[in-house]
Amino acid sequence: MINHRIYYTEKGKRIFHARNWEEFLHRDLKVFTVGRALAVLGTSTMTAIGVTAYVMQLIPVGRRGFTRISQIPLYQTLGPLGVAGVLGLYSMGMMVYWKTVKFCLGKFKFVGLMGDAPTLWETKNSGYWKNYMYRDDPLSHG
Repeated sequence: MINHRIYYTEKGKRIFHARNWEEFLHRDLKVFTVGRALAVLGTSTMTAIGVTAYVMQLIPVGRRGFTRISQIPLYQTLGPLGVAGVLGLYSMGMMVYWKTVKFCLGKFKFVGLMGDAPTLWETKNSGYWKNYMYRDDPLSHG
């Protein structure tokens, strides 16, 4: 049976665990090593290329004889609000891509080059005095 006093007050905390993109990558995707960071960077790069190609298909100014935004079919169908929505989608996608690139470069610098261990994750899962080991990272010791 659902305890409604707890269910409604705790529901928001369960839904919104990550407060920013870096915490989403750490907590939900569990990107702790350089190998996992490179996999996330590759996926993010492919997504950014796909979003760019999709936006270029929707707004083909400079190609196929379109010289102004008012000539493209998207503008004629949805007006300036539709074009602004597509450009907003593109800018949000590129912002997430830039944050992912910054995160992966920082992960490579601090974990890959400097050997910094994710101490909170390490002490939570393996105890305080045990070594950590990630199977997908060849540089990890354990």
